[in-house]
Amino acid sequence: MTIKITRKTGMMGYATKVKLFADGKEITKLSSGETYYLDIDKDTVELRVQQFTSKGKPITVKDHSHLTLQTNPMLNYLFIAMIVLIFMGALTSYFVTILALIPAIAALIVSLNNSFHIAVDNQPNKNDVLAGER
Repeated sequence: MTIKITRKTGMMGYATKVKLFADGKEITKLSSGETYYLDIDKDTVELRVQQFTSKGKPITVKDHSHLTLQTNPMLNYLFIAMIVLIFMGALTSYFVTILALIPAIAALIVSLNNSFHIAVDNQPNKNDVLAGER
């Protein structure tokens, strides 16, 4: 029985690998764009990811699932807001630059608890046969 997990996190966190945990045990480290096939001997497994202190929420998936590991979109928006405020502050006043601390702090808080999202591309029924998927 196999679960396919692909990391598509884009530029955020690109430089380092993400640890993948199954039922609380580290099973591999994924680079950006890498795919891992997890062989399990039961119907469901709880998966979660971690990069340094940044964690993703655990998700329980069924056998034969195809998953995509993504960066939380909120982090991308907060990062863009921070950069825009820094540039605006450089052109206008230091007060606007200080406002850039708001999305920076928000991004730090979000990244500690929910920096990654595991999206289920498909979660077939137990009776589905996916022979030859690899």
